[in-house]
Amino acid sequence: MEKGLAEVYTGVTYELVYQLCRQKYIGETSQSAYTRGKEVMRALEQREQSSVMWRHSCEKHDGNVPGFTMNDYYCLVNFTLASLLCN
Repeated sequence: MEKGLAEVYTGVTYELVYQLCRQKYIGETSQSAYTRGKEVMRALEQREQSSVMWRHSCEKHDGNVPGFTMNDYYCLVNFTLASLLCN
């Protein structure tokens, strides 16, 4: 993930969109989009049950995490993750 405007602006509304099913999650954070994006990635990698994205992956994609995009007012950040299995 590249830093830049996503790292500078704080207090953003963001949208996570699964590339496979196009389902969206909209959230707000007082942090920067960059920091929030890193948190989302870490929660997915650690398979945290508190993560909306991880629960969606388990419920709708058999524990595989398809790629997703994260949009905010200032930038577009693309994430690609290797498939993770839901155990």
